[in-house]
Formats: sequence, C-alpha cells, structure tokens
Amino acid sequence: MIKNLLMLFVVTILLSGCATLNEKPDPFVGQWKFQFSNLRQGDPNAILAISKEAGVYSGTITNSNGEYGLTDLLIEAGNSLTANFQYQGYSVAFNAQFDGNTISGQSNVNNRTFSFAGERMEQ
Repeated sequence: MIKNLLMLFVVTILLSGCATLNEKPDPFVGQWKFQFSNLRQGDPNAILAISKEAGVYSGTITNSNGEYGLTDLLIEAGNSLTANFQYQGYSVAFNAQFDGNTISGQSNVNNRTFSFAGERMEQ
C-alpha cells in the first residue's frame, strides 16, 4: 500500500511538472523601464512593474520620487494597458501599448499629455 501511494505521489508530481512546461509566460508580466519625453524637468525614467495573481493584474510605477500603485488596471486585446495613479495630488491616466519587448504610450495629467517609450527589463 505504501508503495502504491508513493507511486501515485511521483506520478502526480511528474504530471503537474509537465503541465507547467506547456504554459507560455504572460507577455505583460514583468518590469518595463521607460522614459518620459518633453517634461519641464527633463526626461525622467520610470519602471512599470506588472504582476498577475489569480487572473488579476496589478502594478506599480516607480520613479526617483517614489512608488505609485496603479488603480483600474486593465489590459485589453490588442496589447494595450490603461490605468490610473495618484502623483503629487494629481490623478494621472496612464495608457500604454506593448509590442513584443517594447512599450510606448502617453500619460495624461491636468490636461497635459506626456509621451513615453521603453522596453522590458531582463529578469
């Protein structure tokens, strides 16, 4: 009986390992380094970090001033992301498009639009 249980355990481990081999990594999950352009204070860099748990995406944007949690994060067909975050008392709309390992888009705050572009960071 112990031998049968041990064999069942080994088969279960092997099958669960094979299932994960066929899964493709989520193309949006990870860290994306990008640079804003045409801001008054220069062209600052930032990092977009996206994770996914139980089928739900979450994310943050980090720059030299701190880390900002994304709200209303939605990744839509066609590889586009929309989200919002609070920055220095302002509500910022964040819109990005993914193309393989590159990211580009616009950020809108207080009726001003700022473009950005970047790429996936190696993990």
